[in-house]
Amino acid sequence: MTDGDDAEIEPGTTLPVPPSLDGISPTSGGDDVEGDGYPFGDREDLFAGDLSPCQPGCDDDDLEGNKSDSGPWNSQDQDTLAQDAAPARKDQVLRGRFLSDAESKVLDSMVNQAMLSASLDDGLQLPWETGVMASIFGDAPLASMPSIPSLAHSMDDRKVLPSKDQPSSVEPQPKRQRVLNSTLRMFERAIQFKNVLTDHDADEVKWNRALEKLYTVMISSPGTVPEGVRFKEGHMDLNLKQIRILCGSRSPNTVAKRATSLMKYCIWHRGFFYRRNPLPLDSEEVAEYIWEKHQDGMAYSAMVSFVEAANFAVHVLGIPLKRPNAPLVTAFTKGILDKTSTNRPGRKQARPLKVVEVVHLEDTLNNESLDLFDRYAAGAFLFAVYARCRWSDLRSVNGCELDVDVSNDRLVGFISFNTFSHKTASQVAKHGLPMPLIAPIWGLGNPPWAMTWKKEAVSLDFANFAKGAILPAPDVSGKWTHRSVTSVEATRWLLELLKPFTSDLEDVSSHSLKATTLSWLAKAGCDPHRRTVLAHHSSGKGSLEVYSRDMLSAPLRTLEEALRQIRIGALCPDLTRSGHIKEPSKPDCKDAPVKETEGRKQKGQSSSSSSTSSSTSSSSGGESADEQQLIAVGGADPGVHLSAWGNFNMFQHELSKIVHAEADSDSCTFKCGMKATAEHKLIVSTAFLESRKCKRCLRAIENS
Repeated sequence: MTDGDDAEIEPGTTLPVPPSLDGISPTSGGDDVEGDGYPFGDREDLFAGDLSPCQPGCDDDDLEGNKSDSGPWNSQDQDTLAQDAAPARKDQVLRGRFLSDAESKVLDSMVNQAMLSASLDDGLQLPWETGVMASIFGDAPLASMPSIPSLAHSMDDRKVLPSKDQPSSVEPQPKRQRVLNSTLRMFERAIQFKNVLTDHDADEVKWNRALEKLYTVMISSPGTVPEGVRFKEGHMDLNLKQIRILCGSRSPNTVAKRATSLMKYCIWHRGFFYRRNPLPLDSEEVAEYIWEKHQDGMAYSAMVSFVEAANFAVHVLGIPLKRPNAPLVTAFTKGILDKTSTNRPGRKQARPLKVVEVVHLEDTLNNESLDLFDRYAAGAFLFAVYARCRWSDLRSVNGCELDVDVSNDRLVGFISFNTFSHKTASQVAKHGLPMPLIAPIWGLGNPPWAMTWKKEAVSLDFANFAKGAILPAPDVSGKWTHRSVTSVEATRWLLELLKPFTSDLEDVSSHSLKATTLSWLAKAGCDPHRRTVLAHHSSGKGSLEVYSRDMLSAPLRTLEEALRQIRIGALCPDLTRSGHIKEPSKPDCKDAPVKETEGRKQKGQSSSSSSTSSSTSSSSGGESADEQQLIAVGGADPGVHLSAWGNFNMFQHELSKIVHAEADSDSCTFKCGMKATAEHKLIVSTAFLESRKCKRCLRAIENS
């Protein structure tokens, strides 16, 4: 290279190659260049090649051992220098003798450029990058974290490359068919099909659990058995029967609630006091319990429930007091309850149904494309709306009366049932009068909903209806069972019927049915006394109600007038208070001639009642805790002890707690001849065994 030629550009940099270094090529192999990392190859062979002159006119005296004329170096001089110069001074010779300061700076920049552009994966490691020092000075954790396994299916939409082990010719798996949770039959998403106990059996189960708790509370302390009660060892059925007589006409739900509160008090008393019996009840200990639970943050309703349970134990069951002359609830206890009541959360009430929602239920009843059970349920919900009754009032009714008449070429009438099973049944049972459930056949649309419910959507025979639930629970096969639909199931079924129409269903429940028409009557300004009678509330006028024979006649006419005002648009209960009353805007559909309503064809589908087995759904996880509470409070009594049925394998039903003795393990049958189901669990011992034994299994064992 000469000074006049273009300077070559070093790869990776914009600086030109110095002319003095142009043409240098080590005589050793290429491995030496890469071996020691020196940018010019082996230092021993650096001077073996042909060196270009560094600079014209270089002084020969600067080179040790070589005295020649000024001018460029020839090849002989280069060989002589390579042989005579010591290896330790070659780098100095290269920098100090051959290169100027400017060229040395260029060379340093080239070396730094090469070092920075070198690959980090050359295998060279520093001492603190290997072994234990790497763990100390490095960023890697001392303990490896667990790795999350990759899923077999990936939601990544990028293309997944096939693995080497799997041949590419394999056909992809077919897509899985998506199964929809929704079905055409809405009741399938509302009914608990595992619950097949009849209403009577379900009440007996509640009674047995409540009586067992009350018995455990009574025998938890000596000398606290109520007067007139004689508990006999080995006769648990008789003992529980005496407690049930003490409860009088209370419902099993009420007794179970009181028994649970008393059990919690006994467990607390055993842990709080040392060697003191929880009974007889004492006002100071009751106040101590309320104070401790108040400190623990117990809700106001729970504390009030215990006070009611304590009064129930003293005044209904006859459990003695430690100090009969002292009040059970002291002023301090009342103060705690009053203070806590100010912080209780607001009452959450079910909102009444809107007018358009009730109209949608009537349209559902008339929609022949829907399932028959759903249409009939819509009619049952409409009856609860127009009869102003709780859902529990419909679980056991007597008969069916359809009072229909034609007046002035217009169809009028009512549909009614009678019931002895309602909330205030214990108050009116002494009079022997049932509570009438009466609803007008006309609702908010045409045709009248009651006629459609009876003729077209009813698969139950109302003509021969004797006693039972207005809405029995269907089973999976599409047949009626012998139990009624619970309030929870009714709420779910009602929501399923209203979901296609509206999504504002957060505060809707089965109690919305009773509140709907009563809310409409209040907004229309109806007489309070008539609204009390229509709501089946006690008016305090017993003799007047008995001798009136039919106190619902005038209030029912008031209800019909309110419904007519809604049909013609004069009453709009869904609007604000200022817009409830308006001028009529449309004719009344009830004024249509009778022939228009009688021209409809009667369609119905008969459905026989299906027999159900005695098995039921699985019990909740809290029942095992109840079993432990029974042992903890009344374990000293032999009737409460855990015991086994001889050498027989015992199977206990999870809900009813009935214990069977196994007869044949191969066929899974019991001594009574009944076969085991999924609800029967093998147990070793149980409390209250004598009262829980299957009577048929017991007779079979005694006769064998």
